[in-house]
Amino acid sequence: RSHQHNCLTIDGKSHSTKANDMYESCRENARYDKASGVFITTLHWIPSAEVDHVRYCLYAPNEFFIVVDQMSSIDEHQYSQWFQIGNSYKEYEQQPSSILFETKDADDYFRMDFFCASKKPILNIFSANHDMPVGWVSKKYLTLEPNIAVEYNVKSKNIELWAVSRFVPNLSIEQIISRVD
Repeated sequence: RSHQHNCLTIDGKSHSTKANDMYESCRENARYDKASGVFITTLHWIPSAEVDHVRYCLYAPNEFFIVVDQMSSIDEHQYSQWFQIGNSYKEYEQQPSSILFETKDADDYFRMDFFCASKKPILNIFSANHDMPVGWVSKKYLTLEPNIAVEYNVKSKNIELWAVSRFVPNLSIEQIISRVD
């Protein structure tokens, strides 16, 4: 199920398990920009005749990880970004468009910020949810442990969703954008 992984769902539907539908088969570009110290990957996926989806992943080790999903369609759809959070993060502080995760290690900083042009995005956090199989991790066969799953969703025809994870407390969004622009 896609919503149990770091994927996008469209109208609540999981990804196909057919080989030609996998993200790996959709990769258009993957490179390392030495000047900025950022790994950049572009994926282009057309899950149906109605939706065109491009995903950009930008990663600077120990600093930030950004996922940008651009969707376009002639019809309105419910788009949801899903993220599984490592199970060392048990506590969090949620704001309308951000989450600060906490661990026992005071030096471990992890904050997620979410952006889109829509006025009505919804940010949900799940842990050990029984109604929907999210917020769990299985470390060994037939066992489940509570975990945190994050969903950022919006209903739209054409939309761009940003999920910005920062691992350094004083790193601003402006500083990140200036490096990847």
